[in-house]
Amino acid sequence: MIGILAIIENELIITLKDKSAHSILLRDKSEAESFADFIQSVLEKSNRITKTEVHENIVEITKE
Repeated sequence: MIGILAIIENELIITLKDKSAHSILLRDKSEAESFADFIQSVLEKSNRITKTEVHENIVEITKE
């Protein structure tokens, strides 16, 4: 992933290295903004993802 294109209500639109755009739907606008901040800190290398776990329809991502 190379960037966040937009946040529209509960939808986060991201762009990948191949220049394709993808949508991530979250519960509400607050969660979309919070996840965007989380991802932005990883993209800016302020943090890095250390662990991911999938529990049915929930993905848990841990950063340091």
